[in-house]
This record gives sequence, C-alpha cells and structure tokens, in this order.
Amino acid sequence: MNYEALVNEILARVMAKLQEMENNKSTSSECSAKTCCPDTTQSSVCTQSAPLKEMIITKRVLTESNVADARKQGITKIVVGEKTILTDLAKEYAANNGISIVKN
Repeated sequence: MNYEALVNEILARVMAKLQEMENNKSTSSECSAKTCCPDTTQSSVCTQSAPLKEMIITKRVLTESNVADARKQGITKIVVGEKTILTDLAKEYAANNGISIVKN
C-alpha cells in the first residue's frame, strides 16, 4: 500500500473541506469584526466579496485529474509546493477553466 499517496489524498480532502467551511462562514449576510470584514463593526453588513476558493496540494506531481477534481469542488486557486511538477495537461486544463496555479 502506498501510504504517502494515501496521506496526501486525505490531507487534500481535509484541506478542501476546511476551506469550504471557511468560505461558507464568510459568505453569510453579516460578519463579525474578526472574520471577513475586519474594518467594520459587528452590526455592519459585510460588503466584501467572497474570497477565491483556494486549495493547497502537497503532491509531488499535479495532474489534469487533480485540477479537474479541484474544479468540481469549486476551487479557483491551487497552491502547490515550489518543487511540484505541473503536467502540461494540468496547466492547460487550469487555464481553460479559470483556475490559477501558484507555486509556494
């Protein structure tokens, strides 16, 4: 069994779920001073637009399939490690579907 791949998959899913929960919290009609609108009072309505849905992927190689899975989850920005290898198909798929890939 490939434990590294299993751990990476679990980590990616947990990070995606945490990001989804964070985005759901920040898109409510009101926000507190500590969440999405730090310069407003608690009774103010949040006027800040929802942030990009971001996913951190720790895999060594980012494939088209990984980008497609992220797109299905509504992800618009993928952050990868500096040494992560991006396949040409992953880059093309991301460009065609409005997903930015950023090396960290």
